[in-house]
Amino acid sequence: AGAIISLEFLNCLSEVVLLHRIKPDTGYFDYTELRTRIEQEYGYTRFARLMAVSENRLAAILRGEGEFTQSEIIRAAALLCIDPVQISAVFFSR
Repeated sequence: AGAIISLEFLNCLSEVVLLHRIKPDTGYFDYTELRTRIEQEYGYTRFARLMAVSENRLAAILRGEGEFTQSEIIRAAALLCIDPVQISAVFFSR
């Protein structure tokens, strides 16, 4: 079943992304919690397929060699049932 994303959720996500935007070369995000959620809910192969990204792209992002787009964060949050309040902790932890 598809997830319904509210306008409030999208506004919250936009604010979080703007507040935490950094240049690609200046930092690395800790995706430990995100990795755990992916492994528990789907596994990497299935999650990448549901995200419509290659496994290589997903692996590179989780290694800190790439960044999620805003639409990928929205999709991942919906797939993993991440509360909008938790987005910052899950996607922008250092």
